Amino acid sequence: METEKAPSSLPGLGLKILSTGWAGCAMGTIMFGMRIYVNAAMARKWDTALWLALATYFACLAATVVMTLSVKNGLGDHMSDLEAWSPDSIREALRYRWYASGVCIVSLGLAKLSIINYLITVQGDTLKAKPIRKWFMYFLAYSNLLLCIGMTLVLWTQCKPTNKLWDVSIKGQCSGRRRYQICAYFWSSYEGALDMVLSLYPITIFWNLKLPTHIKIGLVLLFATGIL
Repeated sequence: METEKAPSSLPGLGLKILSTGWAGCAMGTIMFGMRIYVNAAMARKWDTALWLALATYFACLAATVVMTLSVKNGLGDHMSDLEAWSPDSIREALRYRWYASGVCIVSLGLAKLSIINYLITVQGDTLKAKPIRKWFMYFLAYSNLLLCIGMTLVLWTQCKPTNKLWDVSIKGQCSGRRRYQICAYFWSSYEGALDMVLSLYPITIFWNLKLPTHIKIGLVLLFATGIL
């Protein structure tokens, strides 16, 4: 005779997941709203970097919404609780969790492209005089784009059929899980290194400008926050 598992007395992490995600969205909304205001009222220039940033914002918002649906179905709760109360919700929580992962990859790729495009615009004619900088920027942009596309393909081809990712009861195989794990380690490491490069690279731009030292330091620190 099987004994019913007792629900866990420990609190789940669902609330923390939602708090972190929506707090980030709120900060992003404020910052992007300020950028739109500056573009509309002062710069009056709607360049490619802005549209890429807008696409990034909506992708991040979509990822947070999908993650919220995952939490609603049990992400962050203890398995013993889900098995005792609603076993079907495990499948739904995992399904939305994988959807959120796919959208997050897209949002990170778009974010890097937006920053790189902005840096190319800021440098202007300097890139003509220093072509190595131009090719370096292009390398960062295309390598990021190709890796994000590749990572998306690896994610959705782990299992055949695809919905076996979140429903283990379906007949099929998931021979690509190890491949996804290895690619995920490499991709996340590369994206972290790219964040570091894009945060420190502006130092080479702003430090040679004819500006007061305190303004140069402020600009450098502003971009360096990307390291965090």
